[in-house]
Amino acid sequence: MAARIHGALYPAPSEGLPLIIAIFKDGQLAGCNIAPSEAEGEAMIKTAVAELQRLEVMSNLPANTISVRRPVQPR
Repeated sequence: MAARIHGALYPAPSEGLPLIIAIFKDGQLAGCNIAPSEAEGEAMIKTAVAELQRLEVMSNLPANTISVRRPVQPR
Protein backbone atom coordinates (compact mmCIF):
# COMPACT_ATOMS: atom_id res chain seq x y z
CA MET A 1 0.00 0.00 0.00
CA ALA A 2 1.27 3.47 -0.88
CA ALA A 3 2.29 5.77 1.94
CA ARG A 4 -0.13 8.54 2.85
CA ILE A 5 1.79 11.81 2.55
CA HIS A 6 0.26 15.14 3.54
CA GLY A 7 1.44 18.66 4.24
CA ALA A 8 0.05 21.35 6.54
CA LEU A 9 0.69 25.06 6.92
CA TYR A 10 0.38 26.26 10.50
CA PRO A 11 -0.10 29.96 11.31
CA ALA A 12 2.26 31.69 13.68
CA PRO A 13 1.07 31.25 17.29
CA SER A 14 1.78 34.91 17.99
CA GLU A 15 2.96 38.01 16.20
CA GLY A 16 6.61 37.96 15.24
CA LEU A 17 6.83 34.17 14.99
CA PRO A 18 7.08 32.41 11.61
CA LEU A 19 4.62 30.23 9.73
CA ILE A 20 5.46 26.54 10.03
CA ILE A 21 5.01 23.87 7.39
CA ALA A 22 4.85 20.22 8.40
CA ILE A 23 5.00 17.12 6.22
CA PHE A 24 3.40 13.91 7.49
CA LYS A 25 3.97 10.39 6.18
CA ASP A 26 1.52 7.74 7.41
CA GLY A 27 0.47 9.98 10.30
CA GLN A 28 4.05 10.54 11.51
CA LEU A 29 5.92 13.83 11.25
CA ALA A 30 8.41 13.47 8.39
CA GLY A 31 9.74 17.02 8.50
CA CYS A 32 9.01 20.65 9.17
CA ASN A 33 10.35 24.02 8.17
CA ILE A 34 9.74 27.75 8.44
CA ALA A 35 7.80 29.41 5.62
CA PRO A 36 8.40 33.07 4.78
CA SER A 37 4.81 33.53 3.52
CA GLU A 38 1.63 31.53 2.94
CA ALA A 39 2.24 31.33 -0.81
CA GLU A 40 5.83 30.19 -0.37
CA GLY A 41 4.75 27.73 2.33
CA GLU A 42 2.19 26.15 0.02
CA ALA A 43 4.82 25.90 -2.72
CA MET A 44 7.27 24.31 -0.27
CA ILE A 45 4.62 21.76 0.76
CA LYS A 46 3.82 20.93 -2.87
CA THR A 47 7.52 20.36 -3.64
CA ALA A 48 8.18 18.31 -0.48
CA VAL A 49 5.13 16.06 -0.94
CA ALA A 50 6.03 15.42 -4.60
CA GLU A 51 9.64 14.59 -3.65
CA LEU A 52 8.56 12.22 -0.85
CA GLN A 53 6.15 10.48 -3.22
CA ARG A 54 8.95 10.12 -5.80
CA LEU A 55 11.31 8.68 -3.19
CA GLU A 56 8.60 6.30 -1.97
CA VAL A 57 8.14 4.95 -5.50
CA MET A 58 11.89 4.61 -6.00
CA SER A 59 12.32 2.74 -2.71
CA ASN A 60 9.71 0.16 -3.78
CA LEU A 61 11.44 -0.74 -7.05
CA PRO A 62 13.10 -4.16 -7.22
CA ALA A 63 16.87 -4.23 -6.91
CA ASN A 64 18.87 -3.64 -10.09
CA THR A 65 15.91 -2.02 -11.86
CA ILE A 66 17.88 1.09 -12.67
CA SER A 67 21.27 0.90 -14.30
CA VAL A 68 23.52 3.77 -15.20
CA ARG A 69 25.85 3.41 -18.14
CA ARG A 70 28.61 5.81 -18.94
CA PRO A 71 29.27 6.61 -22.57
CA VAL A 72 32.44 5.13 -23.97
CA GLN A 73 35.12 7.77 -24.07
CA PRO A 74 37.35 7.86 -27.15
CA ARG A 75 41.03 7.28 -26.42
